[in-house]
Amino acid sequence: MGKQAYLTTNLLCSPDDSEKLFIDMINEREAFLFESLDGNGLGANSLVMQREVEPEKWKRTVAEAVEEIKTTDLDKIVLARELRLGFERSIDSGKVLEQLIAEQPLSYIFSLEAGGDCFVGATPERLIKKQGNEVFSTCLAGSMRRGKDEQEDVCLGEELLHDQKNLQEHQYVVSMISNAFDSVCEKVMVPAGPTLMKNRHIQHLYTPVRGTSKEGVTIFEFVENLHPTPAMGGLPKEKAIVRIREMEGLERGFYAGPLGWVDTYGNGEFAVGIRSALIQNNEASLFAGCGVVEDSTPESEFRETGIKFNPMLSALGGNLNE
Repeated sequence: MGKQAYLTTNLLCSPDDSEKLFIDMINEREAFLFESLDGNGLGANSLVMQREVEPEKWKRTVAEAVEEIKTTDLDKIVLARELRLGFERSIDSGKVLEQLIAEQPLSYIFSLEAGGDCFVGATPERLIKKQGNEVFSTCLAGSMRRGKDEQEDVCLGEELLHDQKNLQEHQYVVSMISNAFDSVCEKVMVPAGPTLMKNRHIQHLYTPVRGTSKEGVTIFEFVENLHPTPAMGGLPKEKAIVRIREMEGLERGFYAGPLGWVDTYGNGEFAVGIRSALIQNNEASLFAGCGVVEDSTPESEFRETGIKFNPMLSALGGNLNE
C-alpha cells in the first residue's frame, strides 16, 4: 500500500467489435504507460526562453483598477497575468506532475489534457468538499513569500498576519463564503481570525469554513454559489467579472476555474485551478493573479504574482522569482 497505481481504460464499444481489439488496445496503453515511466528527466530538456507577457501594460492596468476602486462602488478586482516558457523539446507533463507531487505535498495536484494540450498545477485552495451533509471550504487570500531561514520566515508570517491590505482582502473572501454557506446550510462555523498556510514557495492567510448543508442541496449548488470567490473575481461579483474581461487582456481558460470530482452518492471535492500552467508542445504559459484593492500598488502586486509563479517554475525547471 502507498506505492500502488491503477490504470483505468475506457473504451467505446460497438456490436461489431471483437474481443481481440480491446485486448490489443489495453496492452498498447499499458506499454505506453511503462515506456513513459522510463523517459528522460526534466534536466535533459533545456529552458531556452522565459518571458513576462506585457509586464508594463499589466502594471498600468493595476493602476487604473486602483483609481476605479477609489471612485466607484468596485471594492476589489483580481487581475491575472502570464509568464511564458520555451524549452528545447516537448514538455513531459508526467515529469511535471512528479515534480509537483514531490514539491507541493500540501496542495491539490491536477492535470487535464485535451487535444494535445495539458492544463496542470498544484493549487492550495479548496473551493468545496462535501461528505454526506458536511461541507468544507477554504478562505485563502493574502500572500507573502517564504523566508530564506526560519527566523525570516516567522517575521514575514507575522507581517502578513498584521498587514491591513492583506487582512482586508482576506476578510472579503471570508464574508462572501460565509454568506454563501448561510443560504444553503443549517449550521456554519467560521474561526474568529485567520492563521497561516505555508507552502514551499509562498504563505497565505487561511481560514477554514465548515457547515452542515440543508437536505437535498447538491455539491454543484455550492460550486455555483461560491465560484468565483473574491479571491478569484472580486467584489461586487458581477461587476468585477465584467471588468476583468474588459481590463485583463488574458484568456483565462481553465485558470482559476473549479476542478474536481463527484460520486454517485453526491460526495465530492472541487479545488480552484490556480498555481497552474498550460503546456503546449515545448511551451508553457504560467498564470498568476492578485487581488487589487484601494491600497494596492502596481509594483507590489507585480512582485506578488511573480512569487505565485514559483511553484510551476520550479516544477518546469524555470528561473525562480525572488
